Parts: sequence; C-alpha cells; structure tokens
Amino acid sequence: MRHSIATILFFALGITAAQASAVRVSFADLDLSKPADVAALKDRFHRAAETACGPLAYTADGQGSRLVETIFRHANCVRRATDRALAQAEIIRRRNLTLSNAMARK
Repeated sequence: MRHSIATILFFALGITAAQASAVRVSFADLDLSKPADVAALKDRFHRAAETACGPLAYTADGQGSRLVETIFRHANCVRRATDRALAQAEIIRRRNLTLSNAMARK
C-alpha cells in the first residue's frame, strides 16, 4: 500500500510555538505492510524529529545540571515528535486501507 507525504509538526516540551518546526517526510515510496519499510519510516521520522527539535546546545552552569536538563529535554522532544509522527502515519495508513477496501467492493 502506497502513502503520500505527511507533515509533522513538532510542539514538544520546552519548545515554544515560535521555535517549533514543521518537517515534511515523504513515505510515498514505502509499502507499510512490509516490516523493513515500517522500520525505514520510523528512521525517517526519528531523523526529522532530531532536525525539528534543533541542535543539542547547552550552556554550562558549573555543575552540569543544565547539560543533563538540555539532553533530557532534547531526547524528550525527539521521542514525542517521533511518536506523534508515527500516530499520524497510522491514521493515514488506516484511511487509505479503508478507501482501498471500499473501492475493491464496488
């Protein structure tokens, strides 16, 4: 089953609406009924999330607590954005499957 492009909006912990990024991820070339293509999609979403969540930059406070907090916030942003993208892709997959089944019955 072929799918179109999904636009993923990343509004995650510690990122304001002004800082949020939209990243377009195409998966029209993938067949999501195949495990290898699902894995490829997850990888694309993860890389897009890392891009949208921004570079991992920090300022030292002498105790390392800002570094730990920054790493945690970035990892959380990437995880949440990836999870949202996968949920969005599943909605698209189900919609397309329903449309395909309806067309097959006609």
